[in-house]
Parts: sequence; C-alpha cells; structure tokens
Amino acid sequence: MSLLVIAGLVLGIAVDLRLMIISLVVMFLILPGALAMIYYYYGLRKGCCLNVTSHSVECGKDLLSVRIFEGDDEIRREDIPYSSFGRYRVGKDGVTFSMTGDWEGFLWLPLHAYPDEEAFIEAVGLISCKESHPDSLIHF
Repeated sequence: MSLLVIAGLVLGIAVDLRLMIISLVVMFLILPGALAMIYYYYGLRKGCCLNVTSHSVECGKDLLSVRIFEGDDEIRREDIPYSSFGRYRVGKDGVTFSMTGDWEGFLWLPLHAYPDEEAFIEAVGLISCKESHPDSLIHF
C-alpha cells in the first residue's frame, strides 16, 4: 500500500500536482484510520490481548491457564482449553498458535520466556497434541 502512495507522490511531481495531493491525503488521513480500525478490531481481541499484557502461563491437564497482571497484582485469570488451539507456526524466536472459537486470535510463546529449550519443547508439545495431559502443572 505504501508503494502506491510513493508512486502517487512521484506521479504527482512528474505529471499532475493533484495526484500528489491525493497521495498525501491517503498517507496522512486514510491509512492511519484504517490501521487504527485494524488494531481496534483485531489487536484488542480477547485472544490477542494476551500477547501484549503482562502474563504468566500454566499448562494444566486439559487447559492452559493465563494469569494477567497489572504491575505486580493479578487482575484476571483466563482458562483456555487445548481444543481452542489450531495450527501453529514455528519461528526462529518462538511458536505462534492460532486460536479458534471464543478465543479467536493467537498466542505467541517466545523461546526466551522458558528456562531452557527442553521446557519450551514440552510446553509446545502439551498445547499442540490437544489430548488430556497429566495432572501436574508446568508453570512458565
């Protein structure tokens, strides 16, 4: 989209000044509004807000418990069943799980949040297999 704005600016200088004005309107009025709307409707969803707030994750028997903090105080606890997790993508610094149902969005598990690589692999395995797990909790 920004290439379109740059092309409009170049054409505005070379061909007609009105094209440059239209490109500036798009760049400074339309694009910021569209990006704010995308952030509001998608970035602040229940399933996506977990990634931007202070939180801790516990892998339990049938669900993932997320405790959300404000400062040092716990303000909310959310329980996400493993069945809500869909496909996942492995990146160089973590794994991103897509969530379905009431939890539309995604959960990013960064590699640096775990004490070692084995704990990270165990957490990803628990979430990705979607079956009942042992009663023990794994806290991260």
